[in-house]
Amino acid sequence: MANLTVRDVDDDVVEWLRTQAKAHQRSLEGEIRALLEREARQRRMGAWLKRVARLRKQLPPWQPGMPTAADLVREGRDEDRR
Repeated sequence: MANLTVRDVDDDVVEWLRTQAKAHQRSLEGEIRALLEREARQRRMGAWLKRVARLRKQLPPWQPGMPTAADLVREGRDEDRR
């Protein structure tokens, strides 16, 4: 794993981080790590959601007579039983 050093952080920011760390029963380092990990996860999720939206636009809209998701799941379960 990598190590990071952050210098010249505003005292108010550090105090807020300490308050958050205490509220979450973590060390200051643990709180900062959790915040960084959450931010990275959200950004990856945002990129994934944009990709899914682009793919959905390429699909034809559902119309009567087309199978629903429930139909497809049922069909898959039936195939597994054979």
